[in-house]
Amino acid sequence: MFEVGKEVVCLRNLPKCNLRRGDKRTILSVRVSNCKCKIVLLDVGACSVTDTEQCSTCGHKQPSMSSIWWLGHYLFAPIDNTLSDTTSEEILTEIAEMELVNG
Repeated sequence: MFEVGKEVVCLRNLPKCNLRRGDKRTILSVRVSNCKCKIVLLDVGACSVTDTEQCSTCGHKQPSMSSIWWLGHYLFAPIDNTLSDTTSEEILTEIAEMELVNG
């Protein structure tokens, strides 16, 4: 689902990363977190300004080995370029509707 070179749309405002809801980005690299959560992390070109990484789920901290700001996959939705009629706005609207239904 999340592969290098695929386009994604940001689902939330992330001011520290200079990303806004609806921003389109290309996945530059993918990895799994080193903590027990094993979350899929994406590199979408955001630069980290800290020397540590911290899991937003379990709080595990470790030294950062690069300037990449690794972001959880759940902050993005893949854009299927084969569906030319689907826009990032439609993806965001559909997700917002699901959030209302699911509470």
